[in-house]
Amino acid sequence: MGSPVKLRNVQALRAYGAFAVAYYHTGFSLGIGLGLPIGSFGVAIFFVISGFIMAMVCDTDSRHFLGRRIARIVPLYWILTLAVYLIASIAPGLLGSTSVGWNSLVRSLFFIPYQNRGTYFPILFLGWSLNYEMYFYVLIAAALWISKRHAPLIASGAMIAILLTLQVLQPGGAMMFYGHPIILLFVIGILLYYAFQAIPSERILANKWTLIITGIAAALVMIITAINLIEWRNALIVGFTSSVLVFCAVLLDKANVSFRWPFLMLLGDASYAMYLVHPYCEEAINKFVARSIPILNSKTLVGMPISLAVTILASILVYRWLDNPLHIYFRNLFARKPKLPAVSPVAHPLSE
Repeated sequence: MGSPVKLRNVQALRAYGAFAVAYYHTGFSLGIGLGLPIGSFGVAIFFVISGFIMAMVCDTDSRHFLGRRIARIVPLYWILTLAVYLIASIAPGLLGSTSVGWNSLVRSLFFIPYQNRGTYFPILFLGWSLNYEMYFYVLIAAALWISKRHAPLIASGAMIAILLTLQVLQPGGAMMFYGHPIILLFVIGILLYYAFQAIPSERILANKWTLIITGIAAALVMIITAINLIEWRNALIVGFTSSVLVFCAVLLDKANVSFRWPFLMLLGDASYAMYLVHPYCEEAINKFVARSIPILNSKTLVGMPISLAVTILASILVYRWLDNPLHIYFRNLFARKPKLPAVSPVAHPLSE
């Protein structure tokens, strides 16, 4: 197993995915219906990438797997969840639809899905996708106990089996959260990793322009789909195009045909922070600024780019001053190598 490929294109896609979700939540639509699917394919990209990266981690260095994933996901999510909980408790009018209570707080913090006004939104509502992520990580961690080599495939089989069982039995309630076909995006990401490993760099370089054009075409189909809602077929198109886009990106990375713009890489690093904080940046502008200056509402042509610029700035600051330092601290804490017992400097008698 060699060292992992530097996935710069994946960083660019992470930035794009987070930005797509942030754009969707501005409420701006260009007057042509550019809305929901943009958020959908942002999440789809994240899930396919997650499946791919987890398969790569299992193949290269699976030590402390669950601890490292907790260190990456939990600290910032917990801080923001507790912050929203306190604000919703003290000044509920600021967070209109957010409902709080001890039960919802505990379930939100520990990634336990629960029904909330007909949805499965936790207190930090975008945490619904993190509930799926943690479910995926737990299955991978369990599979590593069975077989380090085949853990991604074992976890994939378990997810598919649970999905099919729930779809057949229809138990209702929060259990059906794990019966949503969206989890198949993790499986697709895993399968893409094995395909990625099988294709030599020389072959990728010989077909790099085909991959570039295919990736661009997939992105354009996504945008067209976002403008023209195609009912249930939309989910299939979003899933397929997201998978094609990620696969083209990682193959080009393997051949060292990658984005290298430092600011884009920074946005990729800050994509998790952007994903979690953007609704509150946009809502703050709408409630505290746009009430006096309506043209700055995030739904307007003027307010939308301003809202996104504020979101990007806030995301970078949160990443640099909160998310990344916490990630490093807890990663080192959870993945710390065990200390060896102290050895006396006096030579052992048998060594003489």
